[in-house]
Amino acid sequence: MVVNPRHRDERLLGAAAAWVAARMRTLFGERVYGPHPPVVDKIGGENYLEILLKIENGRSPARAKELLAEILKEAAGHGEYRRVFIFCDVDPQ
Repeated sequence: MVVNPRHRDERLLGAAAAWVAARMRTLFGERVYGPHPPVVDKIGGENYLEILLKIENGRSPARAKELLAEILKEAAGHGEYRRVFIFCDVDPQ
């Protein structure tokens, strides 16, 4: 699963992505990689970052989605970070 935050302001984007990744690490531990810039990190004036969540075989993807949704709701209610658009790709590539 890939989490892609985007925003025009690189500083705000970096802070929001770091916060989301830190929250994800509290729940998923070492299965969280990033945030790091994707291959194409700027489209239409917006900067992108990427956070990768590895879900092992035998783990519940539905439960991971529920926990991630809670984190994203927290981010939406967090002051400045609500201006950062965050989308998830559950089946990248």
